[in-house]
Amino acid sequence: MKRYLSGVFAFAGAANCVFVPLLFVANLQQPLFPQPGLYFAEITASGLLGFASIVRQRATWLPWFLTGVLLVFNVLGAWSIGLWLLPATLCILGAGLLVESPLSPFQKMGYLGVGLLAQGVLMQAWIVLDGI
Repeated sequence: MKRYLSGVFAFAGAANCVFVPLLFVANLQQPLFPQPGLYFAEITASGLLGFASIVRQRATWLPWFLTGVLLVFNVLGAWSIGLWLLPATLCILGAGLLVESPLSPFQKMGYLGVGLLAQGVLMQAWIVLDGI
């Protein structure tokens, strides 16, 4: 039952990560690349990677890392895309909680923190490079 439920959560999170960027692209008032296009591609890839890792029952650390990545979008994009991605973040987190994993809670939180840090640094780098 846990495996089935984790798959449902992962699918819901992946679907949200695919459709929310498409919704924003349809209403975009500025050029798609480089800034929003790179973010949208990363959001979509995060959802699909999370789904694949849950369904295949491999890389049990990946949902935790991707939850950290999506949390950065939730916080930094709170007034735009962040609120729309909150269901995806919660679904991937829920799937990560349900999947059988040899990781300790500290390791899981460590992967979540690494995802937060990596995505935060990557977003700041893109913002700085876009300004050059």
